[in-house]
Amino acid sequence: MNSSGGKRIRKAAQTAGILFFAAAISMPFSAAAAQRDTGASLDSLRQTAKDADDLLAVAYLGFGTDFASYMAGSDTYGRYLKEYPFLADIPRERWLNAGGYELYALVPADSSYTVSVCSYTVDETNDYHGAAGDLLWQIGEGDPFLLLCNVSEIMPNVIVLVEDENGEIILEYSPGLSMKDGSLWTNRKRICDFTIYGEPAAYGSEPVTGGYGDGGGYVRDPGTEGTAGSLAGAGAPGTNGSGREVYSDLIDRYTEAMNAVLSEYDFDLLTELGSDNYEPMYGGESVGYLYRDLDGNGQEELIFIRQYERTEDSYVQDLYTFAGGEVRHLISGFVRNRFLLCSGGGLFQRASSGASDSFAAVWKMNDAGDELVRSEVVQFKNADLLGNMTDEIHYYYLNMADGVKREITEDDAYSRVQDFEARVQMPRADELQMIVTKAQ
Repeated sequence: MNSSGGKRIRKAAQTAGILFFAAAISMPFSAAAAQRDTGASLDSLRQTAKDADDLLAVAYLGFGTDFASYMAGSDTYGRYLKEYPFLADIPRERWLNAGGYELYALVPADSSYTVSVCSYTVDETNDYHGAAGDLLWQIGEGDPFLLLCNVSEIMPNVIVLVEDENGEIILEYSPGLSMKDGSLWTNRKRICDFTIYGEPAAYGSEPVTGGYGDGGGYVRDPGTEGTAGSLAGAGAPGTNGSGREVYSDLIDRYTEAMNAVLSEYDFDLLTELGSDNYEPMYGGESVGYLYRDLDGNGQEELIFIRQYERTEDSYVQDLYTFAGGEVRHLISGFVRNRFLLCSGGGLFQRASSGASDSFAAVWKMNDAGDELVRSEVVQFKNADLLGNMTDEIHYYYLNMADGVKREITEDDAYSRVQDFEARVQMPRADELQMIVTKAQ
């Protein structure tokens, strides 16, 4: 499926793939909800979304393994029904279980919208950036629905496509939680967040306090991939782009951003610099930078490293280059999506969204020197070559030179990964210019 904006998606039977609960369940609070004007609460929410020029209203309801248990035993759900009684009227055929532990309520801002829920696919067909895969469910007339999804807090397993009355896709969004503060992740899209805050965050014991919807993220907004937005033209005046001075302003701003992370747990400044890293500093680690010309074109890249006591635990946190007269952000790394520097240029990536879905890849600068591209990928996944889920793990190798994905043996897969890892050469702490450190 091609999920690019403006493309029509193939229609499917509205009941296709829907997981029904076989047994009837009791609906707590439904009697009280029936005494309320549920239509008014739905109309009011839609109007709030429209007033903000949003296309979809979304609330994170909480953690659960199935709808029935959540509804029967959650005090939080009672609060939602009191505030948004229309939730009690959502029929079971619109309780969509994609597998996972995060429960969401989704409401299109207009009754003319059609919503398609698709699998979220990360493979060679989308250069491992993630895109819409199989169509799972389709909901018309702007009907609200509940969604259970996301096995991993790092990687979504669904993507929601909103179509207007002309069949044009006007929004692509994967529900998820911010790794910054556990709030609803909106990726700065046109999402109206109607989550009821004040409860503990999705993980951890601290309550959510602010900044809702601006942190976290799995993919960039369309059109911003590979750039740092406000960093355009950040090079020092009068330079020709060949020296380190083009990064001087960025280093100052990045230092300020990391101090905000350290002292206030505030990632907003870091996000403004193009970073997708929301790893807090727990203690015993530092962040520093170094320069390295990854492709030998004479322009050094600026690389920020999250440095731990053991060098082998460290990773590239953010990487920038100077090309086309501007500073560009290329990649961000975090614990479950590690980028490591390799000898001779390039990077090694090891990423995982779970025990049965991970990959290792080698990256290099493209010929223009303005983008990082994958050159080789080894994938571990419980799916066959056609994408059908299986009980056993399959092993694949993809060389970007020919674009062919081949199934390989387990031994061959691990041998190739070991070859990748043999190229890794991360800097020692004394090779970095440290900008922030958090003591144990």
